[in-house]
Amino acid sequence: MIFGSFFIGSMYNNFPAAQPAPVDMGLIITITYIVFALIYILPVYYLYNFSVKMKKALISKDDAVLAKAFEMLKSHYKFIGVLTIIIISIYFLGIIVGVTGMTSAF
Repeated sequence: MIFGSFFIGSMYNNFPAAQPAPVDMGLIITITYIVFALIYILPVYYLYNFSVKMKKALISKDDAVLAKAFEMLKSHYKFIGVLTIIIISIYFLGIIVGVTGMTSAF
């Protein structure tokens, strides 16, 4: 995702624009993708730890390692759940701002 962010930004800058933007939109898109990639590193790390510990637990038939594996999976789901709530809240706030801005224009 980080590697692709540089290509997406440069591709956006090569699109013909109807009106020139006051800021470099390609740079903004690249930074946005990098931020999203950095946010998503932690849940991917939790999933990786889950898979490593689960494989070790299945091979060794160790209940303690199995419990640690499921703790990693639980941490992954908690992170994704909180992130989803935050994103839905941002969408809801954007809808409210959009509706109030639209009604004040009339």
